[in-house]
Amino acid sequence: MRYLCTIYNRDFAFGGPKSVLVGTATVRGRNLREAAARAYVYCVGHKRARILREQIKAPRAAVAGETDVQAIAVSLRKTSTRFGNRYLLDNMVEGWDIHDEPATSPSSPRPEPRLQRARLPHPVLLHFLQRPSSN
Repeated sequence: MRYLCTIYNRDFAFGGPKSVLVGTATVRGRNLREAAARAYVYCVGHKRARILREQIKAPRAAVAGETDVQAIAVSLRKTSTRFGNRYLLDNMVEGWDIHDEPATSPSSPRPEPRLQRARLPHPVLLHFLQRPSSN
């Protein structure tokens, strides 16, 4: 199945968490966790692996860990937020929030937006009920 994944970077080092949009990717996966891991590797992992290899001269195991989908999937922690379920990959200095949802194909119609009820204060409702509409 295809999933649309959005990745945010959270830097915990300087003054608290600040979320920055890293990117979005449409990836295939057997489940949400695997799709989140594939999106991380696609958007973040390859670049970090290159930096680890070229600039830091990190061991091969550390470099390979940034592009290994199965290892990343095991490292993801599922969290619940007010925006829904997300996956968090955290190395204690920075973290990545990965939000994924099933991708809609261009041929399938988009669902209609749900209308929300207006919750007005009680005095305002009484005011509207006492005066007839001008229409």
